[in-house]
Amino acid sequence: MDTTKRARLRALYEGIALPWSAVDPEDSEGEPRSVVVSEVADVEAVVATVDMGFDEGCNTAHAALIVGAVNALPALLDALDATEARHADRDAAERVHLSAYNGSVARRERAEAERDALRAIVDGRTTTPSDAEIAAHEAAGGRWRCLVPSALHMSADALHAHAARWHRDTVVAAGWSSTWWSLDHNGRPCAWPSPTPAPTE
Repeated sequence: MDTTKRARLRALYEGIALPWSAVDPEDSEGEPRSVVVSEVADVEAVVATVDMGFDEGCNTAHAALIVGAVNALPALLDALDATEARHADRDAAERVHLSAYNGSVARRERAEAERDALRAIVDGRTTTPSDAEIAAHEAAGGRWRCLVPSALHMSADALHAHAARWHRDTVVAAGWSSTWWSLDHNGRPCAWPSPTPAPTE
């Protein structure tokens, strides 16, 4: 039962006139009487004012049942309100925990990305730089380092663009494996250059 339905039921309980088929003995007109429910607690009073068409024992039992059901409504509605409030608090707490978890995951992913980027810089690449990468790195003031394990005399450092291209072509033509690092303008290993793609017509 949602909040709107409970509010309607509570309003109904607080002001409804129950249309029992009852004749007030004191009503000279003999018109059916309605009993307004407001914390009804006196079963005998209900029996005295309501004729349900049964004998006295049945009337008392039915009146007790009706009075009990009606008077139980406030406690039931309060319990439902309290349960919904607890659920709302629980949902709010879950949202806070989920937000914290998502934030933790995002921070971990950023840290892993930074770690992988640094590892790539330290490890270098066994793929030789392309002409576009060499040109882009030259424009940024960068240089290149090359290690040739099978021909150490061909290893070189601080290669500028022209030297880097010549060195690359020589190593490739000789069939030597090599590892390359990009260096910044201070000679420190840095991220591999990413040349800007040429505009398409």
